[in-house]
Amino acid sequence: MDTLYILVDPIGRFDSGISTYTSNAAEILRARKNDVMVLSKIKCEDLNTFRQRLALEITLLKKQGRRIIVEAPETGAVTANIPNNNAYLHIRLHCSKNLGALVQGEFFCQKVFELEKKELIRAQHISAPSMSAILASRQLFGMTFLASCYPNPALPFNFKYSRNFKNNLNNVLFVGRWHALKGVHWLVEFAKKIPRAQFTVVTILDNTIPKKLPKNISLLDGAHWDKAAIYAKANVVIIPSIYETASMVGIEALQAGVPIIAWAHLGICEYAPSPKVQAIDPWDVDAYAAAISHALSHPYNLPEGIGILKILNDCYLSGHEAALSGKFSNHMPESLKNIAFNTIHSFIKQKKRAQMELPNTQPRWKRKLKKMLRDPVLFFKDSKVGKLVTGSSTKQVSINTTSTQLGSSTVELEHPVTAKKEMLFSNIGKFGVIKFQKPPEAPVGLITAFFYSEEREFEATLIKNGLNNFTDFRYVRPPFLQTGIFSVNHSEHVSDLLDRIYKKEKETISLIDHIIFLDAPPNLVKALRCSGTRQRAIVILTDINSISPDPWHTDVLIIVDEAKRKSIENNFRRIITVNNFSDLPNAIRRAIMEGSPKSPDALLPIIGFDYLCRDELLSIDVRYHQALIRVKNSFSPKFNNMFELYDQLGDATTELAVSESIYLRYRSLLDRIRDPGVMSLFLSFSIFDGVIFDVRS
Repeated sequence: MDTLYILVDPIGRFDSGISTYTSNAAEILRARKNDVMVLSKIKCEDLNTFRQRLALEITLLKKQGRRIIVEAPETGAVTANIPNNNAYLHIRLHCSKNLGALVQGEFFCQKVFELEKKELIRAQHISAPSMSAILASRQLFGMTFLASCYPNPALPFNFKYSRNFKNNLNNVLFVGRWHALKGVHWLVEFAKKIPRAQFTVVTILDNTIPKKLPKNISLLDGAHWDKAAIYAKANVVIIPSIYETASMVGIEALQAGVPIIAWAHLGICEYAPSPKVQAIDPWDVDAYAAAISHALSHPYNLPEGIGILKILNDCYLSGHEAALSGKFSNHMPESLKNIAFNTIHSFIKQKKRAQMELPNTQPRWKRKLKKMLRDPVLFFKDSKVGKLVTGSSTKQVSINTTSTQLGSSTVELEHPVTAKKEMLFSNIGKFGVIKFQKPPEAPVGLITAFFYSEEREFEATLIKNGLNNFTDFRYVRPPFLQTGIFSVNHSEHVSDLLDRIYKKEKETISLIDHIIFLDAPPNLVKALRCSGTRQRAIVILTDINSISPDPWHTDVLIIVDEAKRKSIENNFRRIITVNNFSDLPNAIRRAIMEGSPKSPDALLPIIGFDYLCRDELLSIDVRYHQALIRVKNSFSPKFNNMFELYDQLGDATTELAVSESIYLRYRSLLDRIRDPGVMSLFLSFSIFDGVIFDVRS
């Protein structure tokens, strides 16, 4: 059966990034001998009419006996009327208008929002033009989903003009609608901060543009402009949008060899490294202005204009192929930086919280009327008469799912926050007794608890989803993985926390083998680790500004980003460094596996003990001695405290062997055991943890 690939354009405007993407993608795919059709919204057509027409055209094409794949953006849920059996649905996350409204602090249409979410749920394929787009969409819709990531394609345009910096030493180019979402307020601020620069703005000239602008801003009509001529006169292109999943303007600038300056969380920063794309920490206006000034003072041509075109198109084609084959992979030229991840997460979450707090300006009678028309039964139950008759209350609403009316059917939407709270191992607040649910008795093996703050629920969900993918290692998945949240003060003394954990609760947490902490305060780590007898504390540090963990009560420290690793002291038992947040599930699995019982758990030589002594190592029963030390015959310690003893014992050690489990537990120390002071530190930690040594002379 031959396949027809349909690209849907619900915008149908020449100045739209989605429209440009649709036409570019169609041409690229056709060049690969694909059968491609483009269906666009007509200028006078409203969105609902276009939905109906789209569904009708696909139904007619389906009758021809063809296999149909429909790719459409999530915005507007244009595929909502297409029956499930008529086409395979591919949603590409270009940036929903609801997301644009949210980041600007505006209300969005709840009905369209729910439709968009429904289309994501039923889509067979989901892709995005950047990892930034995937993270932002997950935050917006409050759901986790797998998605392929690959850049938007690009078509070459004729550069008939050469870039001559002698004639345009101070030209800063901005291309886009004059709209708050595009960051035009920052554009005006930059023009005021750099009066010597000439800012060229290519836009749609309408009444939305203020009459009074700084004198160094020139406006050009976007309806009549020559791309090659405009980019040829630019020293730098700026993209100061509040948010964009990608930028067709940025892709064109890269082709033209013009450097770009953008906020670090924008998708274009994943398309090329600096100096092609310079990423500025949001929302550092002074740093952005300084970057513009530097670009003007040091003008240069980017040498790989045509090369970047091939890179993007190759990535697009490979990513597109992988997406349709069911593989969820990242084909972006650059990775998403941590600053961008944190910005997207906190920024959208803050905006969603602010929107919930905004007063509803709709008249009460209109809200009641809409509710009655939408669901008469629920309206009656919630009314005063209904409460008197049935004794029901509006508070009797399921906290697991949210029922949403979509046309003639009701769709059950998962509510991720409340669903998790029902199965919490513990909810540690700022006050009151700390209680723990007893882990299920059925599982036999390692039990792990994963603690995170309520503010980090999104990151925690991503980590747990990653752990669920390990089908060959069950101890990082429910019911072996228990979930807990905390909201404690970092200044609360450890003894006060321990006083809040009664003896019975300490017995419960003693059943846990590993406790994972996501950016937790050190006092909580110490309190929970000291409440049991065997659990190991695995501390994940993603925010370098967080309070540093306590080495004495941290068994494994997992750090995101090698740069952060350099600012952390080496006096930890075990340190694991990962480059990206997405690597955390693998690091957690590794930490748990290293801390699992070993059989056999033979002694490994660390210092000395050549092959002639292996019989001696095999003769040690690790149930009674987990390490063997041989010291000089003349060793006669004189000490006032245990730390002095550790120093003298370390200096006198000639041979050291430890069991495999001990080696894995203290690997970061044992791998550099010959460095000054490390032997003493290893002895301090291991004896503190209850390791038993067999000391011989």
